[in-house]
Amino acid sequence: MGDTHVRVGLVAGDGGTAIWPLLIGVNRAKEYLMRGRVITGKQAAEAGIANHAVPADKVMEEALKIAEELNALPPLAVQWSKVSAKRDSEATVQPGF
Repeated sequence: MGDTHVRVGLVAGDGGTAIWPLLIGVNRAKEYLMRGRVITGKQAAEAGIANHAVPADKVMEEALKIAEELNALPPLAVQWSKVSAKRDSEATVQPGF
């Protein structure tokens, strides 16, 4: 995965310049965005860009495991935690758009 806009002469876009620094810090984000590097899923997970990296044949199994875990939790707590995190992160990145 990667944001390769710079490889074709474009400024990094699609929110990458706002989201990547939040996920991995400004310095690391600038390196990935300015170099247009493509990294593996494992590297993305290690960097904090992705939450998980699993073999392709295990993706559905892992996704279902996570879904079942979330489904077993109090639904309103899960739902409002998701809403709050999304709202707060959107408020942070909105000026950049």
